Amino acid sequence: PAISQDVDPTAGSGLDFTMTRWGTYVVDEVTMQTSVDWVFAAGDAVLGPQTVAKAVFQAKEAAESIHRFLEGKGLKEGRQSFSLE
Repeated sequence: PAISQDVDPTAGSGLDFTMTRWGTYVVDEVTMQTSVDWVFAAGDAVLGPQTVAKAVFQAKEAAESIHRFLEGKGLKEGRQSFSLE
């Protein structure tokens, strides 16, 4: 979905995602990795409706993690957690 859209609750049907009480995905703050190790999430799916800047930042971090995951590299090496609160 686009910015400020609802998360599709059926998107991960059959997978064991950890979700918040608001229906968003719980992710690692550094890697954006969900409880399903090969699935990454960002933006409204993690934060709920927030700013475009926060969504873009998370998407960039998720993309870096996906690249590292596919290359078989460490997801957290040389990276740090940033609070988006």
